[in-house]
Amino acid sequence: MSGEPVDLRPEPGKRVDASDGEGWSSSRAVEASMLSSLLTVAIGADGWTYRPLRLAGARITGALDLESATLTRPLYLQDCFLEDPVKLNDAHAITIRLAGCHLPGIIGSALHTSGDLRLNDGFTAIGNVDLRSARIGGALNCDGGTFTNRNGVALNAGSLTVDGDMFCSGKFTATGPVILGGAHISGVLNCNGGTFTSENQTALDARSLTVDGNMLCSGKFTATGAVNLGGAHIGGTLDCDGGTFTNGNDLALGLHRAEVAKDVIFRPTSLTGEVNLSFAKVGGWRDAEATWPDKGKLSLNGFTYPIIDAEPPVTPRRRLQWLQRDAKGFLPQPYDQLANTYRLQGDDGAAREVQISAQWHRRAAVNSPSGLVLRPFRLLWSALLWATIGYGYRPWQILAPIGILYGFGCWWFTRAAEHGGIVRAENLDPHVQFNGARYAADLLIPGAGLGERANFLAIGQTAWWAAGYTLAGWALAAMLIAGLTGVFKRQ
Repeated sequence: MSGEPVDLRPEPGKRVDASDGEGWSSSRAVEASMLSSLLTVAIGADGWTYRPLRLAGARITGALDLESATLTRPLYLQDCFLEDPVKLNDAHAITIRLAGCHLPGIIGSALHTSGDLRLNDGFTAIGNVDLRSARIGGALNCDGGTFTNRNGVALNAGSLTVDGDMFCSGKFTATGPVILGGAHISGVLNCNGGTFTSENQTALDARSLTVDGNMLCSGKFTATGAVNLGGAHIGGTLDCDGGTFTNGNDLALGLHRAEVAKDVIFRPTSLTGEVNLSFAKVGGWRDAEATWPDKGKLSLNGFTYPIIDAEPPVTPRRRLQWLQRDAKGFLPQPYDQLANTYRLQGDDGAAREVQISAQWHRRAAVNSPSGLVLRPFRLLWSALLWATIGYGYRPWQILAPIGILYGFGCWWFTRAAEHGGIVRAENLDPHVQFNGARYAADLLIPGAGLGERANFLAIGQTAWWAAGYTLAGWALAAMLIAGLTGVFKRQ
């Protein structure tokens, strides 16, 4: 109980691989029951010390059973081989370090530590590590740990509470689902470089997770299976820059109803599968066009963000291609959100372009059998509105067709007068001469009142042309007024 370190490795201080510990000699064997006694000795007992129990390179025989125990000193095991799962459920401990240890699993539900829990630096568990509802008063460090449970959950930390940071980074490897549903991390959740693998399942199930700081899934982070953050709350940034997300045709990243206070940086090196952002709320969305989900693999309805950008930058027209990959086809909210964001960023032109695209796709959408029959006519009318007034968002566009029509009228009516299609009124002053420009303006502009139609009369086929020209003028004027008053800005 003196607290002096015991190092049973062949070369004390030199790291060893504990995976072959079952074959170590009996001289390196230590009974688990003895360790339990040393860890739970009553404070004040003869020979008792506050110093940690430090043991390295041992083959621990029997079950280290500390269920519901109160550990009176820290436990530091390094490069040890344990024959049976460690039982820590409902235990109260100070600090536990199992760096480099090899064991069949940990039963640690409702474990409470006042300091760190370290399952790092070569730690290997072949079986379930159960930390459900545990409370870690310091950091939970799994950096460089290996968690393998091919027939079940590799790391179950549902409803876990960590007062410091949590690390699943570096060479961290999980084969089998990692569950963090309902967990609360007061600091940072660092998964940079971690590998999460769960074929045909959820690789990282973090639904309703709360992280007060940043969540980092960048660097060489690799997930084979779904990363589900549905309903999660992240107080800082969610950084997925450079990660790899792979899940075939199923969910690759789920942020359904999640909230991220700062930016989501989603610029993975590779993405295969669906991305669900429906009803998520983030402080900013920053992505890369090269790894946008395939068409039909994106869910955007209800997704809100005040800032959006891409690296390298994309034009508003290209960003519209992102919206059009939504699995549900046209929905108005994603277009409204993108337009509002562009407007907040001071780009009114981009906002108009998005709104115009929304009107086009709304009118092109078919929601019923009758809509399918009428679709060609709707598209024709929609194309006319787009070309003339931009659905009311660019009403000045109509000046171009008005100018073209006016120019055509000047030429046409001048030619018609030369060929006898327009004649002078009988009582017209002989000094008044025909002018094609004035005549076209009188017909084209409603209520112009220039008197040209009374002075010069269209006859025969020209009369029909003049009537059609007048109707066209009235139609363009009506569309201009409708555009200015926003009649076609239908949501």
